[in-house]
Amino acid sequence: MYLVSLTYLENLFRNAVSVPTGLSSLELYLVFGALLAIGLAMMFRGTEAWKAVFTAAGLYLGGYFTYNLVIYLNFTSVPIYIAVAIGAIIGAVILTFVVRLGLSVGFGYLVYLIATDLLHIQFYYALGIAVIGFGVAYILYKDFVHVVSGIVGAFAAYYAMTKLGLPAIPAQAVAAVLYVIGVAIQEWERRKKKRLEKKVKEQGKELKEAGVK
Repeated sequence: MYLVSLTYLENLFRNAVSVPTGLSSLELYLVFGALLAIGLAMMFRGTEAWKAVFTAAGLYLGGYFTYNLVIYLNFTSVPIYIAVAIGAIIGAVILTFVVRLGLSVGFGYLVYLIATDLLHIQFYYALGIAVIGFGVAYILYKDFVHVVSGIVGAFAAYYAMTKLGLPAIPAQAVAAVLYVIGVAIQEWERRKKKRLEKKVKEQGKELKEAGVK
């Protein structure tokens, strides 16, 4: 299995992030300050930030595509703002599903690589394990999306900090520490919520049994 270097991931992130050219120093600081804020949100409020980011992206892409389609087809039966609103909602739903599917496929592929390259399992068995890994990731998507969101947020924060003048090594250290703290806080909150839900369920059961008696 090929090792993925930090430089490779950084270049991948750079290619995914498009910063407008010709901005002033103040505007660049505002842009990268906003990117840093998004990265922090994805590290500390992973699930909520993940939903917000991709819902916004889906709304924009769906609305943009619908607007251009309506203009191209010269479709005037429905007011354009209604068509764009419908397209935006559909785009948000589709992108949310595609992201979930993509993460699950990526996890299944990772399981396949581990099975074949590290454990030297035969192809068909490794493929079966990968399919199981895909299914598990798809079903438990809500339980691990905050971890993935934190990783993306850490890279966003690292990239923003370097652009704001912090050297690479300190930026990496800060992003790593913040990632660990953010995921730990969210795990603690998730466990606390589950304990509370379990307690409420048990109390409801006890009250129901007491009422029956």
